[in-house]
Amino acid sequence: MNQARIDWLGNVLSGEKPTLLVMHHPPFNTGIAHMDKIGLKGSAHLDKLLLSNPPLAVLCGHVHRTIMTTLANVPVLIAPSPAHAVAFDLSDDGPPEFQMEPPGVLIHVIEGKTLVSHTVFIDTFDGPWPFFGE
Repeated sequence: MNQARIDWLGNVLSGEKPTLLVMHHPPFNTGIAHMDKIGLKGSAHLDKLLLSNPPLAVLCGHVHRTIMTTLANVPVLIAPSPAHAVAFDLSDDGPPEFQMEPPGVLIHVIEGKTLVSHTVFIDTFDGPWPFFGE
């Protein structure tokens, strides 16, 4: 991340409106070795920017697997995939593999300065069924 990008992002994050930082590669190691090897480079300055001007969340993709963490006390969410999922393998030498899991997306609702994120699976399921009888 060069200085011009750092300055631009700092200006955007310092605005008055609630902000979401959306990026393709996650700014942290996921524990899935082959994905971390091709992860975001040059994100060392991001912690400082997030501490001084925190967005509501950082939203990512790339890993095709729902993963949640925090960075500088800001929630970071990786969305599930509407296609294949990267195989869940936390070994240091895990092979680059994928598997077919239920496809899904994250749907975000922002009310004021509150972000609520829902995982929604994309498929046809039985229901909805009422919880209570008539």
